[in-house]
Amino acid sequence: MVTVALVGPDGSGKTSVARALEQEPGLAVRYLYMGVSAASSDRLLPTTRLAHAVKRALGAPPDTAGPPPLPEAEPRPRSRGPLRSAAGAARGGLRLANRLAEEWYRQGLAWRYQRAGRTVVFDRHFFVDYHAYDVAPRAGRSLGRRVHGLVLSRLYPRPDLVVYLDAPPEVLLARKGEGSIGALERRRGDYLALADVVPAFAVVDATRPLAEVTAQVAEHIRALRPTLEPSSPEPTTGPRALTPPAAGRSARSTRPAPRVLVTDAERGSAVSVIRSLGRAGWEVTAASARPGAPGLRSRYSRHRLVYPDPALDAAGAAEAILGAATAQGLDLVIPVTDDLILPLDALRDRFPPTTRLAVASRAALDLVRDKGSTVALARELGLVTPAGRLVTTLAEAAAAAEGLGWPVVLKPQASRLLVDGSVRPLTVAFASHQEELAARAAPLLEVAPLLVQAYVPGQGIGVELLVDDGLILAAFQHRRLREVPVTGGASAYRESVALDPALLDQATRLMARLAWTGLAMVEFRVPDDGPAQLMEVNGRIWGSLPLAVAAGMDFPARLAELLCPGATLAGSPLASEYRVGLRAHNLPLEAAWILSVLVGRRRYPGLPFPPRYAAIGAALSLLDPRTSHDVLALADPLPGAAEIVELARHLLRSAAHDRH
Repeated sequence: MVTVALVGPDGSGKTSVARALEQEPGLAVRYLYMGVSAASSDRLLPTTRLAHAVKRALGAPPDTAGPPPLPEAEPRPRSRGPLRSAAGAARGGLRLANRLAEEWYRQGLAWRYQRAGRTVVFDRHFFVDYHAYDVAPRAGRSLGRRVHGLVLSRLYPRPDLVVYLDAPPEVLLARKGEGSIGALERRRGDYLALADVVPAFAVVDATRPLAEVTAQVAEHIRALRPTLEPSSPEPTTGPRALTPPAAGRSARSTRPAPRVLVTDAERGSAVSVIRSLGRAGWEVTAASARPGAPGLRSRYSRHRLVYPDPALDAAGAAEAILGAATAQGLDLVIPVTDDLILPLDALRDRFPPTTRLAVASRAALDLVRDKGSTVALARELGLVTPAGRLVTTLAEAAAAAEGLGWPVVLKPQASRLLVDGSVRPLTVAFASHQEELAARAAPLLEVAPLLVQAYVPGQGIGVELLVDDGLILAAFQHRRLREVPVTGGASAYRESVALDPALLDQATRLMARLAWTGLAMVEFRVPDDGPAQLMEVNGRIWGSLPLAVAAGMDFPARLAELLCPGATLAGSPLASEYRVGLRAHNLPLEAAWILSVLVGRRRYPGLPFPPRYAAIGAALSLLDPRTSHDVLALADPLPGAAEIVELARHLLRSAAHDRH
């Protein structure tokens, strides 16, 4: 559900309107005061109650509902002795800490109400009230104000809708008798300036009768969240008038939000998609086979869907998503992994005509899923690939390995297969001698042909792309710093790097030949000496997507804009500007890497392996404030908390299994 802040000077009627909205049918409103007045709120931390009690005992005047009048400049501190200065600084620090704790406590309450299905209506809001005082740049701000403003601007969630209750200063002064005409006029300007800062902003004439003001505010809420009105449900078939927000920007109006479903919400890449589209104004349904998936806990997920496990019932999972698309009138469905792409691709013709499935064409998808076909296409286009051979028998595999030299890489022809109604994962293996080859290749060959390739040491590089019918619209590049398994695989720790023109050219040629539409990652291995070699093409959302978004390349918002009806992104110039040198962690994979290196768990003794002290450095890097995390985020903390809980459970299960 949405959050709505009613703001305006004292006398504008915020509390009256908020309380009246609780009686509006279909809105399911929960009132929450978000100002500093202790007399106006019954939801206070014990420390705040104590502070107000002490102030009253000392004869301090009662608190105002919002911040004090804005001075022209911060008063210069009087010269005091070192002890008094230290005591004053300590008091200021405690006040700031308690203020921040109080603000996050109220936000926690709002999240709890939202998860209970309520529309939270804020009477005032800390970010809005303090924007002109502590957030907006202003000469002379104290250190405490700068810190407070930094937290509000960078971390504190903003309401989905801000409604400014507007009235002339003369009316407000007559109602409350507080302030002056000049001060009230300046405050009006402060509030109106927020139209370009918050996701959605509306102005309502507060001089009219309460019933009329309440009705107009309710209209704005229903326009922001149209399905709140049960008496006139929006049709779920037929085209809807949509105005998708620009990539990476929030919606600035209260028009109906386009609707999207994101699968695999247990993955950090899916959480990144959910957050990105939620910030951009989309109405997001987070979906997963796991009820405790982090993405289901995100404040940006308006709806949640738990579908059957594709590993056990792929058809059931696809049918559940198809049902949600039809019932909710979804505009877009984004499957994040092959576990859902395969079964959804089989049903693509049954989706409503107004629902786009963010999956490439079947012909292009089949080609990149088949590793042998991918290698053949790459060689046709002049790309370098590891020496290798597609085999169907163990004897052919043994002969290929002898010709290539040890160690060799054993790649199943496809990483996922639909077998008897379930999705079966097939993982890459390595072999350093004939006995190891026989043990690892035999079970893989029972399911599908096998690509035997020479092992290429070097650094893993990913070139990530948004493509429209073979035309590259956006590009990003990263290098892998740690992988799981250690010998090569998913990236646990990676860094954004500048685009390599040669690699981008190779990726461009591949996408053009495939006539690809959607997201894709072209993966290379760059040896210490010699040219880069193509490893594979991931025709889906890649695991390191959160790094790209954090670095400023918002692929999810751009993808949604491309696929949304009436999109204008098609044919636009290549977007390739992003922050270089940013590093990001995938916490569960980092934990797996650290534990593997600490215990010396060498699955493939013939391959290079990091020393144990590298695990200590990796653990310390998790605390580096300059790096980002795929899921952990103060502005949306519940997914990170869910990820930590799930990781702890996994580690406990692993420890119990090892003991037995």
